[in-house]
Amino acid sequence: MTTADWAIIISLASFVLALSSFAWSVWATFIHPMPKARVSFQIVRTVGGQPQRVHKEAVQFSITNLGPNAMVVSQVVARTRHRLFAKDKATSAIIFSMPNWPYEDGHDGSKVRLTEKRLEVGEDHWQFFPLNKD
Repeated sequence: MTTADWAIIISLASFVLALSSFAWSVWATFIHPMPKARVSFQIVRTVGGQPQRVHKEAVQFSITNLGPNAMVVSQVVARTRHRLFAKDKATSAIIFSMPNWPYEDGHDGSKVRLTEKRLEVGEDHWQFFPLNKD
């Protein structure tokens, strides 16, 4: 093969790569855009009421749909980080929410999974999860 043959092969390969990246860009931007979400966690605490009242704490999970289309939130999954030289692997767990917090603190077995929630653009949703400081 001559130098001209290699130049044609490399030019065709770069053209195919450029065409496929253009097609992917059009697909991801206009045909099937994925919604963007803002997720935040906060530690919240009840305030007010009677002085002898025990203040309850929980973790508030909130999610906001930033668009460009609707999304469905079905569950909250927590993952441990994989350490570089650790023997155990990273694990995942589904976190159960407390639907009636602060009236029920979830210690009586009333924990339920986050139900599927459809969020339109601009809508937000929040759930409360138990906080264990041990």
